Amino acid sequence: MQDIENQNNTIALAQNFLSMEQPDSALTYLCRYTSIDSTDLNINRLKAYAYNQAGLHQDAIKLYQKIRQSGDRQASTEYYLGLSYAYTDSLSQAYDCLVRANNLSERKNAYILSQLGVIGSKIGMIKESQQDIKDALDLLQPDKQLVISLYETAATNHIQLHQYKDAIACYDKILKENPEKLHMLYQTAFLYGKLQQPEQEAVYYEKFIKAVEQAGKPKKYINMLQDAESYIKELNVERFFQGKTNK
Repeated sequence: MQDIENQNNTIALAQNFLSMEQPDSALTYLCRYTSIDSTDLNINRLKAYAYNQAGLHQDAIKLYQKIRQSGDRQASTEYYLGLSYAYTDSLSQAYDCLVRANNLSERKNAYILSQLGVIGSKIGMIKESQQDIKDALDLLQPDKQLVISLYETAATNHIQLHQYKDAIACYDKILKENPEKLHMLYQTAFLYGKLQQPEQEAVYYEKFIKAVEQAGKPKKYINMLQDAESYIKELNVERFFQGKTNK
């Protein structure tokens, strides 16, 4: 490597090796750098991380402690030091580090909360663990409105491509996210019509009519209701002349 003293080049090279799961190679260059400058915090943070990736957890602990003593107050340092202790089964020390990391992150980091919940459970901090896990899960939940919006856009795209079954699958997912999206039932019926599946079309029109009645929102969906009821009447007439029993 040219210009081993260049911090940016060293970090980029080490990160590349770490991404390829070659921590030993990353440590070769990081150690070479720290032999010249052992005070660079960015290099030392990456070196400590590489130690953990290489299974050298005691070395990681010593370096993270040195980083902390230098005045580092980052939540990530406490978090990774906590993980280092956890790797060596020093669970009480791991928990203390994770508590500090959690406080520094103002309880807004799902990964810190997750590890705090796991370690807390192992050392008997059950009530605290339950709350940490709950908070972590809350943070990990996707934005429901955004999810619905994306599924609606995906359904529109599928319809434009005449991929009606895929669009129906999107509508099913929307209904699971929010059962009050009643017009998705109507849209599903309409798409079964496009697929020339009249029985399924009727099933979903009937589901739509029933759902609207139960929700007490006939005025909101008046036009859709009229279309759905008209279709079912027409289908029932066809069934009658075909000698089929109406459902």
